[in-house]
Amino acid sequence: MGGWFEVGTADGGPLAAQRELVPLARSAGVVTCSVEIPGAGHAFGLWARAFKDSLPWLSSRLGLTPAPTGDLGHCSAS
Repeated sequence: MGGWFEVGTADGGPLAAQRELVPLARSAGVVTCSVEIPGAGHAFGLWARAFKDSLPWLSSRLGLTPAPTGDLGHCSAS
């Protein structure tokens, strides 16, 4: 099981939730990536970026593409 968490730092409620949920998910053995976008709020642009950021990770986890290289945020072991 895996989860991608991406939120803007200007979006207080979801940011607080992400900071609480990611450690809980990891402690339960869920592979996670946690990304915080400086200054971004709760808007479509952030969702579009999160989709673009997470797609290579998801595709790799589904066995459709090779593992992505480069910075994927703060990811736990796969």
